[in-house]
Amino acid sequence: MVDNIQGYFRQTPKFQVCNVNNLQAKEILEYSLQEGYLTAVIDGKRVKTEQDLCQEIGSQMHFPAYYGENWSAMGECLADMDWDDSPEWTLGEIKGGVIIIKNFSDLLSQSTIVGPDDFIKLLENSHRYLFSPVDNISGIPRERMIKVFVEVP
Repeated sequence: MVDNIQGYFRQTPKFQVCNVNNLQAKEILEYSLQEGYLTAVIDGKRVKTEQDLCQEIGSQMHFPAYYGENWSAMGECLADMDWDDSPEWTLGEIKGGVIIIKNFSDLLSQSTIVGPDDFIKLLENSHRYLFSPVDNISGIPRERMIKVFVEVP
């Protein structure tokens, strides 16, 4: 469980999936939006297929208009986040992404191709790329991160 939300976000940004209760999830969502993180709250009871997931993530995280709403495109957008000049995004520089997953055991339950663990792996790979030491083009260190929370009762 995450007891100190602000402290958690200031920690060394290693990738991890944290269990949180409903109140903590609400606090994390509020804090994340205020601090400039792209956020998505994914409910496994509604997100049963990879297409559902791609649509939910793209919509909630304000992916650009050219987003293809498929697994590969979702991974590319999550690992990039340099499209923050989208007209829907008005909070300035993107600090990273926050994903809160409700009903994790139901997530992607109708998919025959990918499952919840594949989604977590995609998020971990995106995080690793986002927090690479130096951007190859600009030479500026990347310090964006993806934080993942699973809401538990």
